[in-house]
Amino acid sequence: MTQAETLQDAAEYLEKHIIAGWVAQGHHMSGAWEDSITTNKVSDNEIEGNARSYGMIVNFGITPARIPYGGEPTGAKTSKYIQGLFNYFKSKGKSDKDALSFAFATAKVQKKQGLSTQASRLYSSTGERQNFLQGVIDAIGIYLDNMIFDGLNDVIDTQAKEPETQYI
Repeated sequence: MTQAETLQDAAEYLEKHIIAGWVAQGHHMSGAWEDSITTNKVSDNEIEGNARSYGMIVNFGITPARIPYGGEPTGAKTSKYIQGLFNYFKSKGKSDKDALSFAFATAKVQKKQGLSTQASRLYSSTGERQNFLQGVIDAIGIYLDNMIFDGLNDVIDTQAKEPETQYI
């Protein structure tokens, strides 16, 4: 196995566990975020990972002050925030009337509690709704380090055992 293959295996292992952490906290809906995760070999000793940016918002949460809802009518015809919540509830099969009602109720709770809300923990098998990335690193970090270390040791051992070739 080469150094690049060792790092690619480690990246795939990490990706698998990041997805598992995301799902365990109850964030899985369409699979779009999970599908957006990519790893790219940057060099023989570096792999870079990317995913849709909203994963970081879910990971760290949002304070109540940053929730774009004031609770009072502003005179605006539409709100992207309310529309997003409305679309979410429509995707869950709610009627237009119920989806709109749930969107405003959710916005009101999120304005008080931030994201994630206390009730959203019901969707988590871990009891947590934030910091899934740190949870994954805490859970697999030592194994991942050893996986990379052992793989690189194998590369070094293989190279050390290869006979020297002399060129005339």
